[in-house]
Amino acid sequence: MSNQILPVLTGRAWPWVRSSLMSTTVKTSVSGREVRTQNWPYPKYQWKLSYEVLRETVGYTEQQQLMGFINARGGSFDSFLFSDIDDFAVTLQPIGTGDAANKLFQLVRTRGSFVEPVIALNGAALIYVNGVLQTLTTHYTISATGLVTFVTAPPAGQAVTASFNFYWRVRFQKDGADFSQIMWKRWELKDLSFITTDT
Repeated sequence: MSNQILPVLTGRAWPWVRSSLMSTTVKTSVSGREVRTQNWPYPKYQWKLSYEVLRETVGYTEQQQLMGFINARGGSFDSFLFSDIDDFAVTLQPIGTGDAANKLFQLVRTRGSFVEPVIALNGAALIYVNGVLQTLTTHYTISATGLVTFVTAPPAGQAVTASFNFYWRVRFQKDGADFSQIMWKRWELKDLSFITTDT
């Protein structure tokens, strides 16, 4: 599990695609009645990027950087971190309500009415109890996977909120990449696909 971050390179093309994927098992009886089982509690997200131009000249090494990054991950073997330019931060996100007993709160993000955990924190988080900013190590600690542990459990009925930036932990979906040379020292990559993972 790598903490390397996918490089942001000039030449990335628009549009780029992000898909939300779920897994459901559907069993249909002879009468036509369905029984459905939701296999995943949270969706997997898939991104598909393309690059119109990746240069390979003195002072411009986008093609080497990207190929090296893919090779260093062993294709789909090793996970890495990705910063989605449209979905990377939350402000005053509710993460729970105190009950005077629970000291553990997982960082989460809300998309519409759906709440899901954040497991790759980017930088420091600001944690609030009842609107009051708490102090790291004095009031709480936080793991790299976003688990907040309070020294003293927040009082009953008090809102626990957080502001933070996050990465997506992902892995490539293929073990290689098809770079096409479009002119001398200029390359394109039409499909760089990766998907969220928890390891």
